[in-house]
Order: sequence, then structure tokens, then C-alpha cells
Amino acid sequence: MNFLRGGSTLLLVPILFALGCASPLDKGEQLYREGDRSAALETWESIPPKNKNHEQAVQRIEAITTERAQLVDRYLRRARYFERKKQLAESLLNYRLALRLQYDEPTLDHVQELARTLVSWKKQYWETFDAAFHEGRLAEAQEVLGLLETFDPFDPELTLKKAQLNAALNKSVSSTLSLGRRHFSSGAYSKAKKAFLEVLKLDPTNESAQGHLAYISVIRKSEQGSGGQRSEAALSKIMATEAEIRAEGLYQNALVSERSNAPFRAIHYDLEALLEDPTHEAARNHLASVRKKLAPRLEPLVEAGRHAFGEEDLQTALDDWNKALLIAPDDPRLHDYTTRAKKLLEGLERLRTEPLHEVSTP
Repeated sequence: MNFLRGGSTLLLVPILFALGCASPLDKGEQLYREGDRSAALETWESIPPKNKNHEQAVQRIEAITTERAQLVDRYLRRARYFERKKQLAESLLNYRLALRLQYDEPTLDHVQELARTLVSWKKQYWETFDAAFHEGRLAEAQEVLGLLETFDPFDPELTLKKAQLNAALNKSVSSTLSLGRRHFSSGAYSKAKKAFLEVLKLDPTNESAQGHLAYISVIRKSEQGSGGQRSEAALSKIMATEAEIRAEGLYQNALVSERSNAPFRAIHYDLEALLEDPTHEAARNHLASVRKKLAPRLEPLVEAGRHAFGEEDLQTALDDWNKALLIAPDDPRLHDYTTRAKKLLEGLERLRTEPLHEVSTP
């Protein structure tokens, strides 16, 4: 037993000796692997010109300095992207990551101003939300909460407030939607229409309410045009499944989106409609029509994405290429471009979770 313990100790000796005798070049590499780029650079910079590892150290310094500058640039561009979108908490996070890699006084001043803006906005909008919620203006409360989530998705108060609002909305929407369905099934279309319109006040894109209202319109027109006799189309609406009704509602949302000059949102709704009901020909035809209208925008979007990517503005590039994919989903270039952008963004996200050591300020 003593022999084994002695043997183990003897085996550790060369390992400990090797660690203790690691060259500055190796120590720098170890620090770099641990995420301490600044300490790695300082270690390599300490290697004198006459040292045999000096040339390698210079090469590593140049490579890491370039890498750090590239990371700083990517974080800054991502921060500006989120700032433009009013996603201030995300923006601040990326600005601070850039600052941790490279101190810059103007950036620090901007970060402090942005942080004050975020605090001010949140105070104002939380007060608006609380007033709307307590007064039963749930649709307004939902809109305000959406803005608050945009400003700061990390706010712990969001979880509780969302749960409270969703419970109130679900209770109101669910009961009114059920009432509308009962009236629809019994043929009381005026009462059904009234109920579904109430649902849309709380949930403007509710596909079930939109679908039922569209079907009621078809049934009414059929009765008016044929002396009270219902056409086959009207009868099919009365017997429709819930999936068919939701598909019709999503299609109606697509039409509204296109009329509101939101063609890419319209494509999303058409695609969702076809997932609900693959036989929905109107949604299929509308999807093809919108894509045809957007076709002239395809190459400009591709080029805009390439330009943004070349400028290290990865999030903007991905946005442009994702829009292009909605127009041309089978374009192999776009799948390649989006994959590359996503990999680089994943790298930035991964670095966010790793320990970043502070750089020394001037």
C-alpha cells in the first residue's frame, strides 16, 4: 500500500515539473484557452526578442489582437442593431461585452445614457400597464407588456405580469369564443358575430374568431343571393372542422397583413394556414401571389445581407436573408448564407456565457 502511494507520487512528479516549467508561450496559450485574453497577451509580450519563442509570440499577439478587434466590432454592431430595434437591454449587454474586451470612453458614456433611458422607459410603461390592467383594458395592457418585453426581456417582473395578464385574457377570450361557437353551431349568426368581434378586441389576430367571421360572411351572402337557400359552399362552412376554421382565420390575417403593407408577415400567416389545412387553395394562391410581387426584392435583399455580413453586422445580414428565404425558400445560396451567419452568432452567444476578464482602463 505504501509502495503504491509512493509510486503515485513519483508519477505526479514529471507532470508537476512540466507545469512548473512551462514556457511563457505555453502559459499564454493556457491563459487564452481559459478565456483570459488580456493576461495571455501580457504573457506573450513579456517574452524578450532574444528568446527562441519570440517570433511565435509576436504571431500569436497579432492573431489575438485581430481576433479581439473583430469580436469588439461584432458586439458593437450587434448592440447598435438591438438599439435600432428598441431592444435596449440586449443592446446594453452587447455594448458591455465590447467594453470588457476593449475600453472606450465614448462607448461607456453612450452605455450609461442608454441605461438611464431604459430605466425611464420601463418606469413609464410599467405605470401604463398597471393602470390598463387594473381598469380591465386588457388589449391595451397586452400591447404595453409587449413593448416592455422588447425593451428588457430579462426583467424578472415580466414573468409574473405575463402570467397575470394571460390568465385574465384566456378567461375572457375563452369564454367569449365558446359563446360565439355555440351561437354559430345553432345558426344564431348575429349573436355569433357579436361574440367573435368581442374576441378580436382582446386578441386581434385570433384565428378561430377570424375564421368564424369569414364563414358567417359567406353564409350570409349565400342566403341573400339565393332566396334563403344555402349554397354548397355555405353548407361546407357550417360543417367545417376547427382546423379548417383556424386555417381560414390565418388566411384572413394574411390578407389583412398584405393590405397593411406587411407582405412578409402575410407569408408567415399563409404558411401557418397551410399547416393547419394543406387543402386551403385560397391561402396557397395568395402565398404564390405575394411571393411573385416580392420577387423583385429578392436580389436586393441578398445583396443587402452580403453587405451587412461583410461589415460584420451579422444580425442585420440574417434578417435580410431570412426575408429573402420567405420569397425563395428553395434558394441554396440563402440556406448557406443563413447557416454561416447563425454559426457566427452562436459563437458570440457562447462567448457571452464564458468568463470574460476585464481589460485595464487607461
